[in-house]
Amino acid sequence: MRIFTINNTPSSDFDIYLADSNLFDSAEPDIDVIDIPGRSGFVHINNNRFKPFRARLKCYCIEDMQTNIDDFKNYLMSLKGIVALRDSQHPNVFRKTINTNGFKLDDSDKKRATFTLECDCYPQSFLESGNNEVAITSGDILTNPTFFDSKPLIVVKGNGTLNIGDYELTVNTSQTSLTIDCESMNCYSNNVNCNNDVTLTDFPVLKTGENEITFTGFTEVKMTPRWWRV
Repeated sequence: MRIFTINNTPSSDFDIYLADSNLFDSAEPDIDVIDIPGRSGFVHINNNRFKPFRARLKCYCIEDMQTNIDDFKNYLMSLKGIVALRDSQHPNVFRKTINTNGFKLDDSDKKRATFTLECDCYPQSFLESGNNEVAITSGDILTNPTFFDSKPLIVVKGNGTLNIGDYELTVNTSQTSLTIDCESMNCYSNNVNCNNDVTLTDFPVLKTGENEITFTGFTEVKMTPRWWRV
C-alpha cells in the first residue's frame, strides 16, 4: 500500500494511504512570452528558474476513520515552516514543502474517508544522496549526477581559501566554524550573521559532472551537495 511521509512521520501512522498523486509531474519553467506588435511569432525570455510546484495527493483512510482523520488533521496543522515530503514510489528523492491550506474531506461513508491534500513545494525534487554531509579533503572531486547545477551547504573551520571549480571564496572570521549557504546566499555561525567574514564574487555551485574542490588554511571542510532534479 502506497504511503507518504511528512516531516519524517509516515501516513500509515494514521492508517492513511495514497491512492494517486501528481508527484511524477515536474514544475514548469519560468518563461515570459512577449507578443510584439508588427513582429511575427513571440519573444521568449527564460528567467532561469522554475515555478513553485503544487503537490496534490489523493488519500484515503479505511480504519478507525474518525480518530485517524482527526489526528492527522491536527498533526498537519501543527507543522510550522518548511518540511520534507516523501512518497513510497519515489524512495530516492524528497520535496521541500509547506502547508498553506486547510483540511477538508472529499467524501466519507461507513467504509472509507477520502481527501485531497494540497501543499506548495519548491520546484526541485532533491536527491536523498545529496542530502548527506560529506567531509572534504583538498583535491577531492564531487560528481554531480544530475542535469542541474546545485547550490551546496558548506561548513568550514578556521580561516582559509576554498576553490570549487572556477569559484573561489575566502573566509576571515573569529568564529570557530562558519556555514556558507549557497542557496539562500547567506553566511552565518549559529545565529550570528557572518556575511562580512566571507569574500567572494559569486556563491559557488556544483556544476553537472565533476567538480574539483581544493582549499588551504581550513582545518575542516564539509559539504552537503543538495543534488536535485525536476
